[in-house]
Amino acid sequence: MSRSTRRVDLTLGYVLHHRPWRDTSRILEVLSREHGRLTLFARGVRGPGARLGPLLQPFQPLLISWSGRGEAATLTAAERARPAPTLPRAHLLAAFYLNELLLRLTTRHDPLPELFDRYQETLERLAAGGGVEPCLRLFEKRL
Repeated sequence: MSRSTRRVDLTLGYVLHHRPWRDTSRILEVLSREHGRLTLFARGVRGPGARLGPLLQPFQPLLISWSGRGEAATLTAAERARPAPTLPRAHLLAAFYLNELLLRLTTRHDPLPELFDRYQETLERLAAGGGVEPCLRLFEKRL
């Protein structure tokens, strides 16, 4: 494996999960269309004045940039790709279930563009008020 630092700019992705790290940062689990599931360190995104913090939420399509080597990299930029689908309150749990499936059933750095597209389509169906059960079963079947 090369020891050189890898830099990726503006690739489409979704935050699947985030957790606090140190005082003002987060560790993000991200699903990227071209790069698969990634772990990114997002520095300075928590607390007052953190402009990226509110953006780094599940179900928000993002254009993300990062750099680093090895298993985890550092988030360098993020911006909205488009407005997030507005999920009805009753469908939020189903959307979090999708994220959990992806966290448990995918491996890091394994690009799965078709699965990424299915995830995006399922979020849009849930936002449009589609039935929860049919949406989830179709996604599970395509896994």
